Amino acid sequence: MRHPRYRRFIFYFIHDFLLAKPKVEGKVNDVTVQINQSPELHTKFSGLPKPTVTWYKGNDLTNPIQSDDNIEISELPDGTQVLKVKKADVTDSAAYTARATNKVGTVDSKINLVIKEIKPHIISDITNMTAIRDEPIEFTIKAAGNPQPTIRWFKNETEEILSTNQDFEFIQDASTDTFMLKIHKCKPEQQGDYSAMLTNTGGSAKSKKGKLIVTKVPEFLEKPTSVDANEND
Repeated sequence: MRHPRYRRFIFYFIHDFLLAKPKVEGKVNDVTVQINQSPELHTKFSGLPKPTVTWYKGNDLTNPIQSDDNIEISELPDGTQVLKVKKADVTDSAAYTARATNKVGTVDSKINLVIKEIKPHIISDITNMTAIRDEPIEFTIKAAGNPQPTIRWFKNETEEILSTNQDFEFIQDASTDTFMLKIHKCKPEQQGDYSAMLTNTGGSAKSKKGKLIVTKVPEFLEKPTSVDANEND
């Protein structure tokens, strides 16, 4: 029977040289992208036996992240652990933790993912309009941003036009980034300067003013009379 000291030596030899606690290898970089891009978080571990790696989002270390339609978790041939967000949204901004565990211990690698919003920017601005009384007109503005901006319409800068006002209609075509304010029947009292404020979580943009002038229906001073023409005249 071998001496107890020998057995302890063998134990510590195996523990110290054949087993190794997980360790983060190399530099871990935070990632910043714009919304709708596809960020990848990279980190690499060493350890014996090879550690298993689990990803977590935020401070919740009880619910591991699973691959799904928008999240892809993989390992590169060199052992680098990768978490990919296929289409980033503002809700994906967070501190992510890759936790490596083996029978000797555990180590965490933290990576910050920042999703930058794109503040609204105006592509085509409001223009001045002249309308005949009781005829419809539309103020149109094209503006992009991410997330898609919301719009508020104003008359004379301070008077907000509400969607409940039946004289007006708010129209939006997301496929072309177009916003419209339609006046169903123009009246003289609706003359003034119209403008818009576009807002999303990235910021806001203000349109220039578009002046509305309402004119009367053209009137003839004398009623037109029919004239008989003779082709021989």
